[in-house]
Amino acid sequence: DFRFRKSPWADYAMFQSWDEWGGYDYMLKNRREQAETGRAMPQVNEEYGYEGDADRPGHGMNADWVRRSHWTLAMAGGYGTYGDHSGGVAWFYMGEPGSGKAPAQLKHLRTFFEALPFQDLEPKPQLVTQGYCLAQPGAVYVIYLPAGGETQVNLFGAPAGKLRLEWFDPRTGATVDGGTVESRGRRKLGPAPIAGDVVALLRRAN
Repeated sequence: DFRFRKSPWADYAMFQSWDEWGGYDYMLKNRREQAETGRAMPQVNEEYGYEGDADRPGHGMNADWVRRSHWTLAMAGGYGTYGDHSGGVAWFYMGEPGSGKAPAQLKHLRTFFEALPFQDLEPKPQLVTQGYCLAQPGAVYVIYLPAGGETQVNLFGAPAGKLRLEWFDPRTGATVDGGTVESRGRRKLGPAPIAGDVVALLRRAN
């Protein structure tokens, strides 16, 4: 329970949540509680687990789980911090980079969101049938599919016209042009042309 949401000296709120997918539900709850105060403040999950070799979430998870956790934190409108525990060594305590593979992939997440009005996007999970959605309705929709595949997005209320679809590979930063989508009703996106977890970006064509 962060008790200083209205305090002028508080620049951000920092939490620890080890839930699956980086604590999406927990961070979404904290973001909404912050928004109710009328004062914007970044919400950070600074310990959701560290990188190792295990194919599971939590302490010692592999780079795939780290990447997916960071993307779902971003989809909650929040931020994550990275810690490398590769080989059972706490590199993050030593000020050394370590041998983790996730940082090379997380730079693509940063580049992706720095090219968008991240501060204006709101979590809108109710707009998709699968995955997570962060949107400025009518203008920008970011849809993250941690298991890949396809989803349906609700575009009711969006201005008439077209949205350009781009598929983004969170492992490499590569993109695939998905053409255009009419901005009305429900629209199916996919199957994704990229295997594994993938991001669908919809933006006004103009």
